[in-house]
Amino acid sequence: MKHGILSDLSTPGTEIEVRVTPNAPQVDLLVECMGLRVFVTDDIDSERANDSALKVLADALGIPAAHMHQISGKTSRDKAFVVDA
Repeated sequence: MKHGILSDLSTPGTEIEVRVTPNAPQVDLLVECMGLRVFVTDDIDSERANDSALKVLADALGIPAAHMHQISGKTSRDKAFVVDA
């Protein structure tokens, strides 16, 4: 099993809230005292931004992106994802 920097959060049922920064120069993840921030190169209003954020988060958790789904924030910078069972 692949281990990411946030692999301790990869338990099924875990809800993870992130703040997405769109139009970033590169895709990245930042762990801040206020929470997680995901940087994506896509525009926030595009569905690609949601997909990119999910992929970055899944990689940090060390799980496939197919094992997660978005539960809120489709058009917002604040998004929530859950790890599937």
